[in-house]
Amino acid sequence: MGKLETGREEFDTGRWSKALKLFQEAMRDLPEGSPELREVRVLMARCLARLGSADKAEEELLDVKESLTPGEEAMLAVFESAWRELEDTRRLTPAQVAKRRKSSKKRGS
Repeated sequence: MGKLETGREEFDTGRWSKALKLFQEAMRDLPEGSPELREVRVLMARCLARLGSADKAEEELLDVKESLTPGEEAMLAVFESAWRELEDTRRLTPAQVAKRRKSSKKRGS
């Protein structure tokens, strides 16, 4: 199983820090501008948002947005979902973000 697939599994089980590292490693092997690279960057943004790093997540998403074309409906939908997650994260209090991070760390044990 590759880093991208393992990263997805880690993400799905709530181990966002581990998933983020795996996505960053997987990104190195993907060609610039490829659909897979955009997908990985959106997944990284989702990890960052869930870990409370909203500004970094926004940077990733804005970079991805620049490369999307109108014909990529599926990827646009994934992007929009990730953007909503980012907006939801921005509404959390610092205590709520800390609780979410702590929960992620417990799952990673």
